[in-house]
Order: sequence, then C-alpha cells, then structure tokens
Amino acid sequence: MTAAWNNIQGTFDCCGVKTNTSGARIYKRSNWYREQPIVRRLKVPSTCCVEDSDGENIINQNDCQNNFNGYQNVYGKGCYDAVLQQTSVFAVLISGCVVGVTGIQLLGLAFSLFVLCRM
Repeated sequence: MTAAWNNIQGTFDCCGVKTNTSGARIYKRSNWYREQPIVRRLKVPSTCCVEDSDGENIINQNDCQNNFNGYQNVYGKGCYDAVLQQTSVFAVLISGCVVGVTGIQLLGLAFSLFVLCRM
C-alpha cells in the first residue's frame, strides 16, 4: 500500500489526501511515521517534497522532510483532488469519443434505412 501511495504522490505531485485540510499533516498519525526511529523521524515522505522543473531532484529535501512548517517545500495539493482533476479530463475525452461513435452509428443506420426504402 505504501508503494502504491508513493507512486500516486509522485505521479500527481500531491501530498496526503485532501488539499489544505489534512495534506502532509496527516502523516503524523500514520504507521509510516510511527515506524521510523524516534531520533530521526521524518515529517513527510520524499514523494511529498517539491521537485525542480526537470522532476529529477527534490528542492531542499532536508528542510521538506525534517522541518515541515507549512507548504513551502511540500506539495500543498491533496491527492484526492489531483486524481479527481485528472479523471475529469479523461471523462470529457471518453464522453467525446462515445458521442462521436454514436453519431457514426446513427449515420450508418440512417443510410441503411435509406437504401432499404429505395428497394
């Protein structure tokens, strides 16, 4: 489950579940947080940390994971909102395809009826 959640956060540049309600703060109540050594407890996983424009390197990873104080170096968008937004984009695309295919089928039906009536 942790690997899947990290994948979602890395793909959608988000952190936590909800935007600005729980966000990164939810990790303090997670098993991930409790399983870390008390001396070096990280506040958020590295997948929550903002990356540079290339997406290759985390910007100020130490500050992001150790000194979490707001959303300076942490993605502020929750993953629920990010996935919902992406799903909406695909829903519009799929709906457009369905309407297009339906239109083609209706044209085929109309042509078939026209040919049938001419016989």
